[in-house]
Amino acid sequence: DIEVHYSGLPYIRTMTSEKIQRELKLFIYLTLIIASVILLIFFRSFKAVFFTMIIVLMNVVWVLGVITTLGYEITILTGILPPLIIVIVVENSIFLLNKYHNEYVAHGNKIKALSRVVRRIGNANFLTNATTAAGFAAFIVTGNKILVEFGIIASINIILAYLLTLFLIPIFFSY
Repeated sequence: DIEVHYSGLPYIRTMTSEKIQRELKLFIYLTLIIASVILLIFFRSFKAVFFTMIIVLMNVVWVLGVITTLGYEITILTGILPPLIIVIVVENSIFLLNKYHNEYVAHGNKIKALSRVVRRIGNANFLTNATTAAGFAAFIVTGNKILVEFGIIASINIILAYLLTLFLIPIFFSY
């Protein structure tokens, strides 16, 4: 009947890393569900949701891969990157798919619609993602190790998300 209290740095680190791992999974799942519902409401198409979620999952894997490749650990700050990238990819996809549907309805030619989408919306999406990446890259000059890692990983993955979305959305919807 003795109450035991745990303390010490190893215990705190273990508990913190376990909590980060649980919350990372929770936030990824919740963000995926909310993004899927929003896409389904906007486009009323399971095809649009399915292909966008494939791109989203590829980007989440890339985020975790870049973190590992650069030798960084998943911290509280870098743990928010996968949900952030999910939101950015869904935003890019909404812009591209919306313009694609408008172009396709206008003339009925898929290839012509896709080329116009990439030409017109691709530049706007690039500027949006480049400024977002530059904003996160501003953390690199802070000198704080955690913020520097966050800035590097966020800026790299935002540009990768743009490229992956721009190249895969037209491929998926050309069929």
